[in-house]
Amino acid sequence: AVFFGYFIKPVIYGAIAAWLARVPRRVVMVAGLGYVFIDADRGTSAKARVLKAVVNSLYWLAFRLSHRVIFQNPDDFELMVEGGIAPRNRAMRVDGSGVNLDRFPLRTTPRAAQQRLTFVWVGRLLREKGVVELVEATKIARGQGFDIEVLLVGGHPNSSTTHDRERGFRAAVAQHPGIRIAGVVRGDYQREPGRAAMERVLAESTRFDAVFAANDQSALGVIDALKAAGRRAPVVGVNAIPAAVTAIRAGDLLATAAYDAMSIASIAAEAVLRHLRGERLPREIMLPVTIVDAANCAAWDVPYEARRTPPWETAVPH
Repeated sequence: AVFFGYFIKPVIYGAIAAWLARVPRRVVMVAGLGYVFIDADRGTSAKARVLKAVVNSLYWLAFRLSHRVIFQNPDDFELMVEGGIAPRNRAMRVDGSGVNLDRFPLRTTPRAAQQRLTFVWVGRLLREKGVVELVEATKIARGQGFDIEVLLVGGHPNSSTTHDRERGFRAAVAQHPGIRIAGVVRGDYQREPGRAAMERVLAESTRFDAVFAANDQSALGVIDALKAAGRRAPVVGVNAIPAAVTAIRAGDLLATAAYDAMSIASIAAEAVLRHLRGERLPREIMLPVTIVDAANCAAWDVPYEARRTPPWETAVPH
């Protein structure tokens, strides 16, 4: 019998399990090192660097319990062999996965003007997995006259923020003629209503390419419904709550806007103290908004009490 494992968990856990089960021949293949190594190399956090060290140790063990270690990437091969993690006498490299463009050359397809483009993208919604290229591809398609449709999942109709966020979203979409709003549904700022709203959209066969949710809770509900239906689409939320950051790291949520109540409250409290000290304050304070995605979410992947609040000077420039 032969054990063959590929991708990080089957390689590590599978190789150890196969050794314990006394499988006669054990082969593992590393198709890519993944975001663990990319995050650590960026130096985003001590957590990422510690995780990389732990994974390296597990790889070291799994490779020594395997008779052959196959790499698809020459850089991964060099890193693991030269770093002493993979034994050189057991390591080998093969061609990577992908489409042979010599066998399947690019072809242009006749189309009608303003035709709606429908295409399939296979991958996780992570920067390292090609989501940036996906966005660039939609820009190219839009520039060639194709339509892109976005579904908006709004908040409760009695909430003032619902109308402000929808108005801002519509203003942004108006600047890009190739993007259309496929529909607006009510998510009530809660996970369950967001899920129910997306289920209705799917049941009605509404066509859309991406989803903008008025907050993270409704965005998570949208993701629940998409997963249950076996569908995927880029989903964006608002607030950068911990569950949303977790969803970003998992590749389920594309991004969230970090305009959160914690930052608002901290600046408001400091404004009150400065007012009591007799300082002059501006009539309006607009907090900066940060877009949190896979590239910078490590800084937000902490409990609320460990998060940094925006400095007064950033919110109220002199």
